[in-house]
Amino acid sequence: MKEARLVIGAVIIKHKLCLSDVETVQQIQENPYLQFFVGLPGYQTTERFAASLFVEIRKRMGGRRV
Repeated sequence: MKEARLVIGAVIIKHKLCLSDVETVQQIQENPYLQFFVGLPGYQTTERFAASLFVEIRKRMGGRRV
């Protein structure tokens, strides 16, 4: 499982910006401010996690797909 700050930050970004799973991963990958928000040590151009992480999060939380 990924670090808690990364996961929680990604979920917050996804819902606040009304993004899809894939769009959220892309936005975090491209935006240094969002990378800072989720706790990355510096700007990185590589994908930090797959969009399928959100499916796992929804399963663990018992939520439905939004």
